Amino acid sequence: MSSIPESLAPGFQLLHYVLNERFPGSINAWKASDSRSGKPVAIKILTRLVPKDKAQRDAMLKEARVGAATRHPGVAQILEIDIDRDMLFMVLELIEGDSLRQRTRVSPPARGEFLRLAFQIADAVAHLHSKGIAHGELNSESFVVTPQGDVHLVGMGYASIRRKHESGPTFLGSLRPNDALTPLFLSPEQVIGKPVDSRSDVFALGTVFYEMLEGKTPFRGATPAEITQAIAQSAPAAPAAPTADRSILSLIGRCLQKIPDKRYQKADEILADLRKLEPNIDRLAARKTVTPVAVAPPPQAAAAPAWIVVCELPYHELLRKKDPEQASRLETRMQQYLGEAVYLFDGKVLDSFGPRMVAELPDASSALRAAQKGLADIVEHNMSNAAEPVEPRTVVHFGELVATTGKPGGVGLEIADAVLDAMEPMQTLVSEPVIRALGLTSIPSPAGAFRGVNFYAAPTLLPRAQAVPTNLAPPAASHDAAPAPVPASRPAPTAHATKGAAHEEIDDASMDDEAIAPSPTKKKSSSMALVAGIGAVVVLGGAAAAFFMMRKGDAAPPVPVAVAVATQAPEPATAEPPPPTDTAPTINPSEVFLGGVVVETSAPPTTTDTTATTTAPPPDPKLVALANGIGAMTASIVRLDSSLTFVDAAAPTSRVLGAVVRKGDDGLVLVPTLVEGSTLTEGDPIALPAKVKDYYEPALALAHWMASTLGKDLATVVSTNAGATKAYIDAVAQQRAGDDKKATASAKKAVAADAKYLRAHELLYAAYLRSGNRDDAFKSAATIASLDPANLEIRKELARWEAERGNAPKAISYLAALLSAKGDDPEVLTLVGDYALAVADEGKFQTVVARLASVRASNPRLHEPDITLARGRVDASVKAYYKTQETQQDNPWLSLKIGRLAVIRRSDSIIELEQARQQRLNDPYTLPMLSAFIAAGKGDAATADAEIAKAESAVTRADDHYTLVAEVNVLLNRQKQVLAALETAVAHSEPSLTYIVSSPLFGYLGTDPRFTKLKRVIREKSAGLSAALQSMSL
Repeated sequence: MSSIPESLAPGFQLLHYVLNERFPGSINAWKASDSRSGKPVAIKILTRLVPKDKAQRDAMLKEARVGAATRHPGVAQILEIDIDRDMLFMVLELIEGDSLRQRTRVSPPARGEFLRLAFQIADAVAHLHSKGIAHGELNSESFVVTPQGDVHLVGMGYASIRRKHESGPTFLGSLRPNDALTPLFLSPEQVIGKPVDSRSDVFALGTVFYEMLEGKTPFRGATPAEITQAIAQSAPAAPAAPTADRSILSLIGRCLQKIPDKRYQKADEILADLRKLEPNIDRLAARKTVTPVAVAPPPQAAAAPAWIVVCELPYHELLRKKDPEQASRLETRMQQYLGEAVYLFDGKVLDSFGPRMVAELPDASSALRAAQKGLADIVEHNMSNAAEPVEPRTVVHFGELVATTGKPGGVGLEIADAVLDAMEPMQTLVSEPVIRALGLTSIPSPAGAFRGVNFYAAPTLLPRAQAVPTNLAPPAASHDAAPAPVPASRPAPTAHATKGAAHEEIDDASMDDEAIAPSPTKKKSSSMALVAGIGAVVVLGGAAAAFFMMRKGDAAPPVPVAVAVATQAPEPATAEPPPPTDTAPTINPSEVFLGGVVVETSAPPTTTDTTATTTAPPPDPKLVALANGIGAMTASIVRLDSSLTFVDAAAPTSRVLGAVVRKGDDGLVLVPTLVEGSTLTEGDPIALPAKVKDYYEPALALAHWMASTLGKDLATVVSTNAGATKAYIDAVAQQRAGDDKKATASAKKAVAADAKYLRAHELLYAAYLRSGNRDDAFKSAATIASLDPANLEIRKELARWEAERGNAPKAISYLAALLSAKGDDPEVLTLVGDYALAVADEGKFQTVVARLASVRASNPRLHEPDITLARGRVDASVKAYYKTQETQQDNPWLSLKIGRLAVIRRSDSIIELEQARQQRLNDPYTLPMLSAFIAAGKGDAATADAEIAKAESAVTRADDHYTLVAEVNVLLNRQKQVLAALETAVAHSEPSLTYIVSSPLFGYLGTDPRFTKLKRVIREKSAGLSAALQSMSL
């Protein structure tokens, strides 16, 4: 897990700052107030993964403060940078006004207003660049326009700080930047995870300027993947706003260049060009200076009752002496998993250093769920890290807390610490005040008492609304005060087995006050009498899970002890438990809670002695470990199916999937369970061997049952080879953690075990693409196509790759299959048309052109006159192109064809018209390519070469690119370069094969040996292409 889940809410406090509301479009930017002075401020969460090591932590804070030591009237003043609960956050001056997005969304600004706003925006960013700061997360919500009309940069991301200090992938690796709008403003290098620098900010500014004019961003899509693909590969349409004159379009176009070196290198270069566009821009864009805001000293913390979770790694001091590095790793993992869970349930981590974590939660339910969620993730972690498991012990309690960040204290914490010292690893205990607040139907197994507070094994929070026991009162704020001694002879809780339910009754302070008291002389050698393993049953599978604590009775079969959460947690001192209700909730079939596997316990021994303890014996710790292992593996298998979704916490309307390890007459069995409201459904028992050496087989059977219950079939996501599936599970976990190297290795292991494991091949393919390994990606794609013939997208990729490699017959075979299933895809039709054009197959070519017109393809690259030009009839094709252009005025590919022929035929008026058109359209390929022809026509070889280089940097190039390069070199009278370009064109089987032979432009090559050889190769390729095309039906 690489980041803490987003769960902040209004009222959340960071040090002395209270969050009020999020800024629109932002996840981590908040309007807040200073509780000391009441003054409004803005809060920006910079990162949630502050290093645990104090030296690294201090260095990070120092670097952040140094980096933020900047003053500029266009940048919101930074008042403070600090750390609270592993969150590095920034406090800024609150600038009132509308976001730039709101200001320009309805209608584009006039030219003068656009230049003024753009200048102020670029000026603010240029100031950051002058300080060596690359923002990395700029978007149109990063800027606020005040009522006076001044623009201020308020969204200070400091992505460079995070990249330097956080472990795992960069903030772009998972495509989850800190602001919701940011994906729309990423640069091409950012979407593939490359480092951020000032040029990334320039691209974002180009997107901001484009949105100011058009009211929408230039690159869009329905999903983040579609957006990033558009950013990397697509050219935006030219803004249609009247403000967008040629000079402004040129400026925005340069900002949006795909290749970083082709853009402005820093924002000050944008300022320089803006000054050229408007000489008086500095005067027009003059602004007022922002006044600093004073910060008052923090107030003293006060004691107050609170719901607390305290976790600690036992025996850690000994490990720290033996192996400090391992001890540090275990501390980090515990803090990460449990800290993430605390934030998920809207809690605050008060102590996140070393082997102990202290957290405050808003209510009893959140406290218990956070503890269970964190421990569930730790169990899942331990499954794949058996050599170095994390095994904390955990207490959930309600008591007095002095919540000073970093140094919490109070009587409640003292009690929790004392109980922790006497507990076993992976044990979880819950105090009686928490049990009372939850309003449970049945009471969990008692574990002992300390200072008058009873503790119990962690209960399960199943989604059922139950009546609250009448003998439990709501918690009082004075629970930490030790009550009068209780005689040891008082009866312990008694269990009553009844049909359909199991109940335990408990009296206040019913256990010996010193039953779990630690030794007063030596803290770590406690005499606490706890039942080992009671609290070891934790939630599993990466999300909180439900448990069944089972009991056998003479009068009824085993029934889950239904444990429920009160509909609203009571206030610590005054709230009453919710009244009983007979109204059953309506189950939501799509709300599925992935539960865990628990051990069914036997009933307590019967006795006539009313004073004797009748507590049920605890489950066998070995069976608990077995249940945990099967549960974790089951969750990993089920979650391989991305179509299955699960909620992170159960509600009364949830369906809860789980299982019970039960001792049957013939040995152990695993019984699948489904809880829906008050209804328990059991699946067919799964036999367990006497000695389970591998959790996989029973987990797979349980996972299949769960999927079948949800109407799914896991056969498509798991392999028949156990080793292959387990390796794939590892690969998925490693990929989610951002470790592509390990994920690739595990996926390779999976396909080595099962060469037909489609899911593993798909993961490999994606990993190869991300790493830029196109050769291996191609091989994986070919395997996927053979295993999954219905995957049309992968076949289209293969057709494109084969075309690039010049393997036309193979490309055509892929295209033929695509045409039969996806005949209206413009890209597929274009590729087919290219090959028809290459061999002058007029029938198929004209059919393709007609199909492209019928599907209304945007700016098609193929046009009816192309076939005429391919046969060498230049004049006839020119007239036909003019006719075609009447209905395609803004097609850059058509404009390039007309313009290039105008240069060859020396039609200056047409050259001028098409040059102006290209400058208006600003296509990253066609504009520089036409410029290369124009320069070559004037004999300017240097400019022509430079423009060709620009064109080659575009993501989308003409299919006959090398033929065009050859023509430019003909104009420059460079025969050697002409032949080299033509040889490359033929090797790539460009659609110009027939044109190369018939064009008058290349006729001068005559009997040149290289050209003669080329013509022979063209004849051979054409024959193969023609034969392949004959088998294709349009």
